[in-house]
Amino acid sequence: TSKVRSVMEKIMIKYNVQFEVLKGIPHQEVIERIKRADIALGQFYAGWYGNFDIECMIYGKPVFGYINPDLLEPGMDIPPLINIETHDFEEELYAKLEELIKDPELRKRIGIQSREYAVKIHDHIHVAERLKSLFGQIV
Repeated sequence: TSKVRSVMEKIMIKYNVQFEVLKGIPHQEVIERIKRADIALGQFYAGWYGNFDIECMIYGKPVFGYINPDLLEPGMDIPPLINIETHDFEEELYAKLEELIKDPELRKRIGIQSREYAVKIHDHIHVAERLKSLFGQIV
C-alpha cells in the first residue's frame, strides 16, 4: 500500500485525480464509490484478483492488479486486468496509470472487456456449471 500511495501522490500532483482507499467502510458504500470511479486498483501481491476486483469489473471499471503467469492454465480466459509486475512496480504502475488517465477511449475499452469477462466467468450459472463439472470428477 505504501508503494501505491507513493505512486498516487505523484499522479495527483500531475493530474486532477482523486485517490481513495476503500477500507473499513460498509460494502454498500464501497459499491457506490466503485460506480463513481474511473479506474480501480486491486490486489498486487496475491498473484490473482479478488472479490473487490470482480465487483469493479462488473461495473465496467479498468482494474489494475497482478496476475501470476504460473496460475494461468492452457485454454483459460485471461483476466483483463492491467497487470503490474512486481519487480518494477512503481515505475510500471505510474506509466500505465498515466496512459489510462490520458486516454478515455482506452479506459472505456478496457472497462467493457472487464465487464464482459466478469459476466462470463463469474456469472452464477457459469460458476454452478463449473462446480457441477468438478463434483462430477470427484465422485
